[in-house]
Amino acid sequence: MNVAPNTNRAARIFLIVRDHHVELVRNALSEVWDAGGRRFATFEDGDDDEHFVQYLDGQLNVAWPYDREPGDVLRSARVPLPGSAFVIAWTAFGTAQIAVGDMLLDDVAGLIVRIMTRVFDAWEFDARVDRDR
Repeated sequence: MNVAPNTNRAARIFLIVRDHHVELVRNALSEVWDAGGRRFATFEDGDDDEHFVQYLDGQLNVAWPYDREPGDVLRSARVPLPGSAFVIAWTAFGTAQIAVGDMLLDDVAGLIVRIMTRVFDAWEFDARVDRDR
């Protein structure tokens, strides 16, 4: 009995979904990356719009429906903050702000995808770009 094709199929499906999300996030980020705070990108769970991540001028604003510190939740969800990223502030059952300042666009896109999929369990999410007022 050969079980490898089923295992490989599941892994391939995961990679296709992940790559789609990375491309979606990368495209939205590229529209706002050098906007100097005049535009921002929002990524929302397709099933629950209370789960979101926003990118604005070197910072992520993340919905935070938890009473635990972001570092603890992110670590337990296997979402370590890369490089120079760090939590600026957070409010239980509110939002968390994460500085991503000098990270590369692709690294920020990967972080957003990991937060959406591993922290919020959002496998379908939308992206939009808005102007800051």
